[in-house]
Amino acid sequence: REKNQQAFADRLDWCRKHNLYVLVNLHVPPGHTNIIRPTDDSIFESGRYWEDFEKFWSELLNTYKNDMTIAGWEFFNEPLIPAHMSESIWHTRVEQFLQKMRDIDQNHIFFVGYPQGQVKTRTMHGGHEIDWTFLALRKYADPNIAYVLHFYEPIKFTHQGASPDLVGGIKYPRQAFTFRKYLTSSDSLPQEKVEK
Repeated sequence: REKNQQAFADRLDWCRKHNLYVLVNLHVPPGHTNIIRPTDDSIFESGRYWEDFEKFWSELLNTYKNDMTIAGWEFFNEPLIPAHMSESIWHTRVEQFLQKMRDIDQNHIFFVGYPQGQVKTRTMHGGHEIDWTFLALRKYADPNIAYVLHFYEPIKFTHQGASPDLVGGIKYPRQAFTFRKYLTSSDSLPQEKVEK
């Protein structure tokens, strides 16, 4: 733990030296915030994981609440509302968490990952069925919040090279670049214009 804390402090020092702002994101907390996890309960389902999650952020914010190298804190990565939890209860829990963090840190922007959907079922082997129906944005009371929405379409362009079935080798920006089906599906393939 001390080694990780020192590594974080060293990186902040480097950013400070080079006049760079930092957005701090706990991308994969124990229990996770989404479906990229084994069968353990997520932080929203497990009291132990949630307690550890709050403790981690409380300690971090108490330590760095006056550090202006930090632009803000992003608490959740692509969260999903668990099965058997209503959207209302999920939002109430998040809003209570944000208030606790705001009581500690009045200086920084809170970047809030908005839920992408809701888990419908989860199998013993980590499989998931997700309801990806769009969830309307709920505005929280805190005036210093930025809402984070991840959008990856067309995924064969945004994730090129991430796996063998995705397109690789395309440099961006590229003037002669178009899509056959721009922003319509994961099957969008890049198509180069032939310039004469």
